[in-house]
Amino acid sequence: MLCQSKTGEKTQPRGEKLKKRVSIIIPAGGKGTRFGEDKQLFQIGGKPIVQRTIEVFTGLELVDQIIVVTNDERREQILSWDINFDLTFALDGKERYNSVYNGLKEVKYEIVGIHDGARCLITSELIMDCLDVILEKKADAVFLGIKPVDTIRLYIGENEYIELPRSDLLAVQTPQVFRTALILNAFERFFKDPKKDVTDDINIFRNYIPITEGRTIHVEGDISNIKVTHPRDIVIAEEILRQRGEL
Repeated sequence: MLCQSKTGEKTQPRGEKLKKRVSIIIPAGGKGTRFGEDKQLFQIGGKPIVQRTIEVFTGLELVDQIIVVTNDERREQILSWDINFDLTFALDGKERYNSVYNGLKEVKYEIVGIHDGARCLITSELIMDCLDVILEKKADAVFLGIKPVDTIRLYIGENEYIELPRSDLLAVQTPQVFRTALILNAFERFFKDPKKDVTDDINIFRNYIPITEGRTIHVEGDISNIKVTHPRDIVIAEEILRQRGEL
């Protein structure tokens, strides 16, 4: 795998006590089928989406390794940007879990966060909320979650539905943060005995790491932490950035 260097300064993190180093994996190899074009490179305010995502993490003192999982062509484009960080690159795979696993094999540190390349509105505060959980040993895996505002019904077939109480549901976001040894072990178990309907990294962790080996909790996410999926999401993202004074 390749490592390319561009050096620069980082800002001071929240909490002087937090000294452990952290790796971040950013899967950024999707084809953007629903978006209609390469969404990772689509520009918001003159800056590509994935660049905005990467730069949020470069501003955190705790983050000493950022692994961008993508294809060779997109890697060269990313290296042409003015990003002040030593980026590591891993090749993307057929499915998201293949890409994440390729990234995990490059991780240097005991704590790893995994974050969607298309969630460019993530804030340092939300990232630190997740890191605090692991660093303070409250859990071994953590994810962001928000209560859904829509009514959710489970379709069971033949025009039959079960309405699920919103108070019991969470819409899951990234980053998702783990103790590296445990999430790597979960992925290794997954590839030996793959199960269906693996939707995210927490799902793999919970399916393959018993509660006696690793505890999972969630912290509150934010409705603005959207994943850019459809062209209409660009309008939402631009408005959020304007309200933050970043556009």
